[in-house]
Amino acid sequence: MFLATLALCLVYDAYRYPLRINSTLTPGYSNTPFALQAGKYVLLATICIALLLWARHPLALPDILLVLACGWIGARSLAAVAASHKTESFDVAAPFVFGAFVAVLLPPLRVGRLAYLAAAAAVVVHAVVNVIEINLWAFTGLLPGLSSPGDALKRFGGLWDDPNSVAVFSALVIVFLVSRRSYAWWLIGLAAFNILVSISYSGIAALVVGLWVLLLSRRTKLALALLPVIVGAAVAVFLFPFEHIPGAGSWLAAKQDSALLRVHKSTLPTPDSWLFGSAVPNLSESSVAALVNTAGLISLCLVVAWLVVCVRQTPATNREWLIPILVAFVVTSQLVPYIGVFPLGTLFPIVLSLAARRHAAAKELESLAPAPVEGEWQSAAREASA
Repeated sequence: MFLATLALCLVYDAYRYPLRINSTLTPGYSNTPFALQAGKYVLLATICIALLLWARHPLALPDILLVLACGWIGARSLAAVAASHKTESFDVAAPFVFGAFVAVLLPPLRVGRLAYLAAAAAVVVHAVVNVIEINLWAFTGLLPGLSSPGDALKRFGGLWDDPNSVAVFSALVIVFLVSRRSYAWWLIGLAAFNILVSISYSGIAALVVGLWVLLLSRRTKLALALLPVIVGAAVAVFLFPFEHIPGAGSWLAAKQDSALLRVHKSTLPTPDSWLFGSAVPNLSESSVAALVNTAGLISLCLVVAWLVVCVRQTPATNREWLIPILVAFVVTSQLVPYIGVFPLGTLFPIVLSLAARRHAAAKELESLAPAPVEGEWQSAAREASA
């Protein structure tokens, strides 16, 4: 079931570019039909039912917190759909909620090697598809998703046809490799290529934040010395007059306007709706604001509690790579609400839960291990020393 979930998350959106289905913001594209939007959740629900029937296991504390969080978020989003007769709040909640239910129902598994190979294969496939899309655009003018003919620079989003998601995914793979000191330079190079052609602020942010957190744990003084430079560069993204740059200045200025618009859209509901969320939630470009808008501060507190417990229960060997990835994902999710974007929002609770549950499973197996049997020579030695 884990393999089926992984395959679904990594491959489902492959229809977008060849069928020209994504968003009408791109010329020649149509909006995604409801059947394709709902199809992935039907498949995830089927996986959940299969796990419930054939892979039952006791729930640990992180699982209980995650069930409470996704149950509350799911219920509030459905209530908002009923009140507003619009599905936007469910669209935001569904990737995380369905991923959370799969994460809770999955039994303790040792799938680190399998997950790594799948992630590496995904990076390679995204890079190959990016090369194909670049050549098709160069020779036929066929645009990738979220690009327009007037753009000075075109953005390419790999198999998912989503530049931001592919960039963040590739950045997190680089952070994982560096944290494990597994310098597979060919894979790092392909992931960097995906980030480069995506031209994604959030992808670059994920890479910089993840590597900085990792550096903070290894060379604290150097990390703190670099912090003002990183903060200054982040501020420049919003304030620097890019329109004066020759060639791509107008395009960069448009990207800056888009980033500023995302900040302005990351608004919280009115104070009287902070606790439970708004009956008709506003769309937000920040995961925190999206959670509060959809299901109130209760949902945010439950998710934070789940994150804290998961990190505390994760073994030290896993924590070395999990914390940089987690911080990078959380920070970049304040630029784009990835917690509500498939497949990243679905993979997020699965990866974190399995990393934490592995520790609990090891403890349980240790407690169930039989006591060592005392040999005859050990018994004689003990009696002689008595």
